Amino acid sequence: MSAFETGNHASILRSRKALRASSTVIIANSPLFGLKITQLLTNNLIVTDITPSTDTAQSPDAIASTSAPTNRPRRRWFWWSLFWISTPLSLIGLVLWLTVRDESQLTAPLYYATPLPLIVAGLLVSSECLRMLSRRLISRCVLVAAIIIAMCWLKDSYLFRSETPPRESIKLVFWNVNRGNLGYTAIAEEIATYNADIVALVEATGHGQDVLTWKKHLAGYELHKLGSGMMVFVRGQLFDMEPGRFKEALGYRILRLGLPQGEFALTIVDVASDPLLSRRPAFDKINEITNRHPKLPHVMVGDFNTPPDSVHFDRLPAEYTNAFIEKGSGLRETWPSTSPVLHLDQVWGDRKVQWHRCLHGWTLRSDHRPVVVEFSLKQ
Repeated sequence: MSAFETGNHASILRSRKALRASSTVIIANSPLFGLKITQLLTNNLIVTDITPSTDTAQSPDAIASTSAPTNRPRRRWFWWSLFWISTPLSLIGLVLWLTVRDESQLTAPLYYATPLPLIVAGLLVSSECLRMLSRRLISRCVLVAAIIIAMCWLKDSYLFRSETPPRESIKLVFWNVNRGNLGYTAIAEEIATYNADIVALVEATGHGQDVLTWKKHLAGYELHKLGSGMMVFVRGQLFDMEPGRFKEALGYRILRLGLPQGEFALTIVDVASDPLLSRRPAFDKINEITNRHPKLPHVMVGDFNTPPDSVHFDRLPAEYTNAFIEKGSGLRETWPSTSPVLHLDQVWGDRKVQWHRCLHGWTLRSDHRPVVVEFSLKQ
């Protein structure tokens, strides 16, 4: 062994002896747990002493990791709470939609409050809650159910039809203008774009009763104020008008109109919007109105505040048909206009009316979408 190697070996031996003789060696200060780890190395025996560190600051990651166990139960509580809100409401709405609907006054408010689009949304929320709670199989089953219901809704609510109305057809616009909250001038300008033969309005209150406002933008019409916020603009003649109100449930006007295409009866209805108020009395009265002009074609327009699949529409005579269901194109729902979930604004007609086309316009001028329908009068 050379002198150099002998010197290195001796140096290593001295270092080992000094390490064994030392009383304590501070190995590490742990920033993760805020602990001081001290090891005693004596005669090759290692003793570890872990004590709280007083001179080491906790990092943000350390704080987050120590608080995670506390936040986890809170998150689970949130997802369970949301699940137990969305799931019962969705299931109750689905059961009502499949069974009694709004037959009784007890079930009607829930039926109106849970249309199929909201049932689908509720099931999607429930599926996400179950996923976050690691109930993945049940979550997938709920998701599939939501997709099936959405497809059933779209099949009836989003229609694609194309028909060219004959030249002699009549174009009618019905619109609940929501008291003109966004200005009657803009509403009149929008109505003018439809170039309709008849325009029927409800909730045209306040400045909406100012005939000059309408005449400025709607030339060529006879303008008639019908009271209670109802108005009709006709490119023809109004022969007579019967006003009516039935308790607090219904306001209506029965008109006899003459146009170049022929004479017919037009009824404008406005059913009360209170979901706690039974629709039965209003529809009993509407059924009675259908017999007022038996010899004339009869068209009935209005804000029924009731979806067409309600049991109360069964009270109408079997010969009456819904214009959108027969010839509609686009999305069926009309309220609210920005994200429609309910088909409240409708046009109905008897067997002497031939529907050609029906669509619901998109607008920001009211919370209701306008209904545009084209039809002919049967001889």
